[in-house]
Amino acid sequence: MTAPDRTETGRTAPDHAVTAAIAEIAQAIGTAAVELDPEARERLSRDEYRMSPVLRRTLPVVVADAVVTPISVDDVVAVMRIAVAHGVPVTPRGKGTGNYGQAVPMAGGILLDLSRLTGIEEIGDASITALAGTRIVQLEQALRRDGRQLLLLPSTMQSTIGGFLAGGTGGSGSIEHGFIEDGFVLAIDVVLADGRGLVHLEGDDVLPYLHAYGTTGIIVRVTVAHEPERDWTSVLASFEDFAGARRALMALIALEPAPRIASTDMAEFGRAFPKPMTLHPDTASLRTVVDRSALEEVESIIASHGGVVERVEHSLPAEFQVCMLGFNHATWHLISAEPDRWFHAEAMGTALVERADEVLAVWPGAIQHLDAMRDRDGSPMPIGMIVAPYTTEAAIFEGVERLRELGLFASAPHSWTVNRRIDLLTETAAVTDPRGILNPGKLPRG
Repeated sequence: MTAPDRTETGRTAPDHAVTAAIAEIAQAIGTAAVELDPEARERLSRDEYRMSPVLRRTLPVVVADAVVTPISVDDVVAVMRIAVAHGVPVTPRGKGTGNYGQAVPMAGGILLDLSRLTGIEEIGDASITALAGTRIVQLEQALRRDGRQLLLLPSTMQSTIGGFLAGGTGGSGSIEHGFIEDGFVLAIDVVLADGRGLVHLEGDDVLPYLHAYGTTGIIVRVTVAHEPERDWTSVLASFEDFAGARRALMALIALEPAPRIASTDMAEFGRAFPKPMTLHPDTASLRTVVDRSALEEVESIIASHGGVVERVEHSLPAEFQVCMLGFNHATWHLISAEPDRWFHAEAMGTALVERADEVLAVWPGAIQHLDAMRDRDGSPMPIGMIVAPYTTEAAIFEGVERLRELGLFASAPHSWTVNRRIDLLTETAAVTDPRGILNPGKLPRG
């Protein structure tokens, strides 16, 4: 093996330390697990941060010195032991579906590709245990064969379960079950950078490792909750008037049993969707997955708000198609179709519906995608993706402040740093990563 080319900038470890660490890793877990090819390193040092016109311009993108692909938990422990000894940064990566540079190795070093750390280890009465690189869709398919389902299913179903817990928040099932920290995660095994190596955590002890971008520890094994499968039916409807679609969505939030997902968006989104999910190019669309027992009520809700039911399907593929067009994945399709035109902001609150005209007036040309959610007390709390033509970075953040003035929880997801429970994560990382080698640059450090 030869030393990697180190012409890029942004490094925090000296050349000799990186070179020595890579050589030791190759000896410990095999040369086949260590990738030094420049093209492969370049490709894997990226995620979907191109979703943001701000990050495309400002994210300090550095190419990893080596991509290391472990196939066992012991491999990860060995890699971390060597990296800690040499002070070499380690950035974990799943499938690279994150939108905000979570998997970009901003300080170079080792990019730890966990996509081959796979396998379902146990399916219990209400839990499933798998290695972190296992794709979420594989967990769901295995459970469906036993008449079960995951409590939560993200729109990026091809993501790894470890990546979802390290960088995600919720998805299909969130109307009823909330987010990943609300009882979905029962236990995790993490590899720490403080000399302890592999640690098993349960209950609230898992919280400092969820949506932490790998800054507090490397998730290698997870145990998450499942429940009995329901008799799901997918319903697609069109609306000439998006106001009617919004009102229908609010009615669906209150439905019992709760839908697994309910989403609606303006016509511009639908034109960018995969062809099986497109309806009419000039109408708003609503998609939902509901218990078959509620189908008649759902059809009545749609009709009473001016919608037309276009498709009803009782199949797992149809259900998956609807689930993959919720939350930020709908935005991903739109921005991917016109990457130089749009930016997006996130918001939560009833003002998305009750003050919709004011919300859309924040940015000229804004359009809206909505997902059904409930507050912790069960009241409607829709989530919105507001997409508008990009002008300046300042205009984005000024608009977010205006959304907050309208009573919304709003954020502009155009930063590569962790944006939730920062105090808890910072406190934890000070203990579990005293040398600061875990995904440097992603966690504010005082």
